[in-house]
Amino acid sequence: MSGMAFDDSPAQVNVEGDVSEKKVEVQDQNEVGGMPSRQEEILSYGLAWCICQQDLQFSTLLNRQVQQTNTEKGWPG
Repeated sequence: MSGMAFDDSPAQVNVEGDVSEKKVEVQDQNEVGGMPSRQEEILSYGLAWCICQQDLQFSTLLNRQVQQTNTEKGWPG
């Protein structure tokens, strides 16, 4: 774990004055702790898959080029 303490207890806030028109934004605990959301995990997996596919296609193309060059020069494949 990151070494950060996790507190499940509800926070207590003392409010003075009229706050009926104020909007309070609360961060998700995942954002605070540095954990990716489920959507971020899925997107990063998809991106990694695309990169791997591109790398595979490039490697296949490069291998074909090398084989063709070897054949043209009469070198063993």
